[in-house]
Amino acid sequence: MLFTGYLQRMSGLKLRATDKFVETEDAIFFEATIDLDAGVAKVYDAFVLENGRAKYHFTGLLGFTPKG
Repeated sequence: MLFTGYLQRMSGLKLRATDKFVETEDAIFFEATIDLDAGVAKVYDAFVLENGRAKYHFTGLLGFTPKG
């Protein structure tokens, strides 16, 4: 249920910019600015890889500016 509500709030998602990107042998980290129907969000994601696949994923919101 939580994830369904999250996706509903992400309506209109469009990547505006990849602000930072770092890749290592076993991890990928990035910050991005995305446009949503509700406004503009600054987000981050980190993926820990094992055998080339995501084993762990962390994500968060750095800031949000509502439309209007």
